Amino acid sequence: MVYGAADLVSGSDEVVSEPQKWFLAVQISFLAATKRFLAARSAYQAMRCPLRLELKPQAKK
Repeated sequence: MVYGAADLVSGSDEVVSEPQKWFLAVQISFLAATKRFLAARSAYQAMRCPLRLELKPQAKK
């Protein structure tokens, strides 16, 4: 029998199947990778933004 983390916390006897466990693991790892990507992208943009503003030629109207 395979129990999920939520079942262990709540004390439920409901069994989580292997495909559900696999899907949750993939979903959690994807969310973690997305969070890391967004953090890296925002840090890169924050680092680049002042340089881009200084190097951009001023448009005269």
